[in-house]
Amino acid sequence: MNVIITESQYKTIISEKFNIELKSITNFYNNLVNKIIKDVKKQFGVSSRFALTYGAGIGALMKPVEEYLSGQFPTLEPWQISSLVIAAISVVYFTGKDYMELKKDLENQGLTDELEVAIKKTESLKDKFADMLNVIGLSIYTAKDILAYTFLLPVLGMIINVVTTFGVDSVQFTTLVNAILTSGLITTSGVVVRDVLQSVANRISKKSPNEMGDENI
Repeated sequence: MNVIITESQYKTIISEKFNIELKSITNFYNNLVNKIIKDVKKQFGVSSRFALTYGAGIGALMKPVEEYLSGQFPTLEPWQISSLVIAAISVVYFTGKDYMELKKDLENQGLTDELEVAIKKTESLKDKFADMLNVIGLSIYTAKDILAYTFLLPVLGMIINVVTTFGVDSVQFTTLVNAILTSGLITTSGVVVRDVLQSVANRISKKSPNEMGDENI
């Protein structure tokens, strides 16, 4: 038997679907960010406030660095890996007192070589991410500009799927954008993010999914 639903009901259904997916993503990256910050603060008392500035989205940058270092240095303690992740991101994207203190602590731990590896991996990921942003038509001027768009990493696959399946002007895309704005992945202005997502969607609609590259760095 076919069931007919109203447009309002349909919007509610797809909104709930997107919210469930985004909640799962947000929780995963929030837990990762909080763990890494907690590890570093507990061992070194160093502030990682920059990580909180960018919301759960920065976890999408931390994750591949953490996994890479865990594979390269399996004998390191989890808190040491977390410290290397924070230090490497600080070097590549920021400069400041917090990093210098953490760098000194890591050197005292005998982790100078490991820090260099972490920095090189983070730089590689930054370059790849910058290339991806360039492909989707976003102008990047500084490392902090790049970092501000990390929220795109865990949701780009969803955006590509919705845009290529339903289109930029679809109810599905509008609903997804609204869900992203309230997901907790971002902390910046909703108006700015809405414009960014529209720009990304417009560029995606003009390219095939293969041309977009690998959204998972």
